[in-house]
Amino acid sequence: MQDPAGRSLLAPAAAVAPSVEADVELDRMRAVRALGILDTPPDPAFDDLTALAARLCAMPMALVSLVDTERFWFKSRWGFDAGWIARDVSLCESALTCSDVLTIPDALADLRFRDNPTVTGAAGIRAYAGAPLVTSDGIAVGVLCVLDTVPRMLSGRQLDDLALLARQVVSLLELRRQAESLRSEIAAKEGAEAELRRSRHVLDELLAHTDVLVYAKDLDGRFVIANAALERTMGQRPGRMLGRTGEEVFPASAAESFRRNDSQILSTQTPGIASWEVFQEQLEVPDGSIHTYRSTKFPLVDDHGEVYAVAGVSTDITELTAVRAEMAESVRRFGALFDISPVGIALSDEQGLWFQANAAFGRLLGVSPSEMIGRSALEFAHPDDHAIIAGSELGQLSSPDGVMRTELRFPQRDGSVRCAWVNVTPLPGPNGEHWTLGIAEDITDRKEAETALRRSEEELAAIAAVARCVQSGTDPRPVVAAAVRSLADAAHVRLLEPSAAGAMVVTAHDGIDPGLTVAAESVADEVRRTGKAVLQPADWTPGDDHRPPISEPEPPGSVLWQPVVAEGEVIAVLNVTWSGAVTGLDARPVQAVRALAGEAGASLHAAQLRSELERAATTDPLTGALNRRAWATQLQQLMDRSLAQSTTLTVVLIDLDNFKAFNDGFGHAAGDELLRVFATDVRPLMRRGDLFARWGGEEFILALVDCDRPLTERTLQRIRRAVPGTQTCSIGHARWQPPEPIDSCIGRADAALYRAKRTGRDRVVSS
Repeated sequence: MQDPAGRSLLAPAAAVAPSVEADVELDRMRAVRALGILDTPPDPAFDDLTALAARLCAMPMALVSLVDTERFWFKSRWGFDAGWIARDVSLCESALTCSDVLTIPDALADLRFRDNPTVTGAAGIRAYAGAPLVTSDGIAVGVLCVLDTVPRMLSGRQLDDLALLARQVVSLLELRRQAESLRSEIAAKEGAEAELRRSRHVLDELLAHTDVLVYAKDLDGRFVIANAALERTMGQRPGRMLGRTGEEVFPASAAESFRRNDSQILSTQTPGIASWEVFQEQLEVPDGSIHTYRSTKFPLVDDHGEVYAVAGVSTDITELTAVRAEMAESVRRFGALFDISPVGIALSDEQGLWFQANAAFGRLLGVSPSEMIGRSALEFAHPDDHAIIAGSELGQLSSPDGVMRTELRFPQRDGSVRCAWVNVTPLPGPNGEHWTLGIAEDITDRKEAETALRRSEEELAAIAAVARCVQSGTDPRPVVAAAVRSLADAAHVRLLEPSAAGAMVVTAHDGIDPGLTVAAESVADEVRRTGKAVLQPADWTPGDDHRPPISEPEPPGSVLWQPVVAEGEVIAVLNVTWSGAVTGLDARPVQAVRALAGEAGASLHAAQLRSELERAATTDPLTGALNRRAWATQLQQLMDRSLAQSTTLTVVLIDLDNFKAFNDGFGHAAGDELLRVFATDVRPLMRRGDLFARWGGEEFILALVDCDRPLTERTLQRIRRAVPGTQTCSIGHARWQPPEPIDSCIGRADAALYRAKRTGRDRVVSS
């Protein structure tokens, strides 16, 4: 037993050993749990696909069902009230293990299902078709099915459409799972960043509470820097010492000694050569005790070599042993923080060469810390970032606080690139050199996660937008072109489709004027014939064999011709150009085009089906003329327009003479061909706005709009002479006289036709 496409309607799954079945079921449950979608709220994206399945299959009910241990839960349902159904009574259980679409035209006539409660119970299911939802790992996690309460046989095209929509449901499920995974990774990254901020806070607190006195004075002896330790030692409020001289802060004898030592530093300074001196100084603090300090003093030199201040670091050596022990512990703690820090830390000398680096910085560059020593950041950074590094070394990129903050890229040995957020702080070297402290945070994973999430959301939105065009009946072509241009970062996008003459014609565009025709020997035509994508390199020239099919104002960087396939046939070609180079068919922009090409094929095919259905609903299948239903609808519009514009409306009835005798003598096939050829020959004789329909049998009806009597007579005589061969026709016509009912006017035309028949046929008679 087979469906119209030749598929088996029974299609049972192959017998599987119990242990294998258990393993398959375990894998299936794991796959369903990994999707994280069971018992989630309704989602319009799934509802759109379910509604589309019901519409394409002409079924009143459709479900997206996901399998659970004891039930099938419905993520989306159309025309069905229940939210789930037990597995042991669900028809989806059989579809789940099918390799193709399971089709049940009449469940009561099927020995497998006729006693099923969903068939015999209140639901009364008679017809069923279900396509398994198979993930990219090959695991069936559910079924996309359509149902009806009366027997129904789906066409081969409907079965293919159902399978296609099932694949779209799986794509949507997997895209949602990937998006959720990305959100989890971002949350983990934010937690790591919070931990990093706490570590930084600990380090700041450590430096703020050191016992070492740090200070600097300008050439007039006024403090420009005084750390918290010095302020505490002298009993000063924070910031109180700044702008004051030593004489205003220290006892007179100590102030004089400090001033003398400062002057010695300035007098012994050699231009261009950094120097410092160590002094032992004593100071009476506010509590009356006298402390001895080991003071290292040095001049501060600007970029022009001019001394602008004297700086010093003083250590209390009154209790030397205790101070040394505390210093050793402080150094140990700082070293531990340096080595285990999750962020990269490195010190560079005045030549920009690293002389100390931790393991985290080495991991960022893909080398060991020892390989960094004696080398510059320029050797590891991306060439496009060299100007940033050079600017930082010259102090050109610093913010008001003196710290440069920027993002840098570091190529790895395997060809990948890691990104880092880098803070570069200038530090004075031991002899006044321009050293720098670099702190680098690896942000590669975060940027990739953010980019992947954004692209996933953009692709999902674009696919949903194209799918909505099918449901709403709008033309999907401009939506496809705009979506491809946006997702692929392209300069221009065109959708080309074959015309009746065989040439490829632009039917939608984004970024360039439409309406251009492509020659039959173009690349676009080649792609249509072969079904293989072509990527044009960035260095093409007008003389190349694979030149672009449409002239550009300037040569583009790269050009892609991507086939758009539906039902295994290339129905269109996407022509995409980029201003830059695209390296290969596996590049991200090309993959984005391919993803949308698949949805474009389905959407264009669905739009074609809709157009064919609409045409079939209004057209006589034999002659191509309007049917009576379409005639009635459009005639009412003509009547309304005639009344509004005060124009005439003439109704004409045409009957082929002796048609029965023709049928009897030559056969019904010849009679059908006579009707078809006559209708084909009459249509060119009509004007725009006139109506032509098959009235029934060998009779046709015509409405002439705003046609005076001489023109009416000429037109009808031409129609009379248009009958093929030796056959003839009789014609009767009447002019509508409002407010006369239109049926009365048709009756008068029919009476005129009868007179034409009675008076010898092959003539035109008016009412």
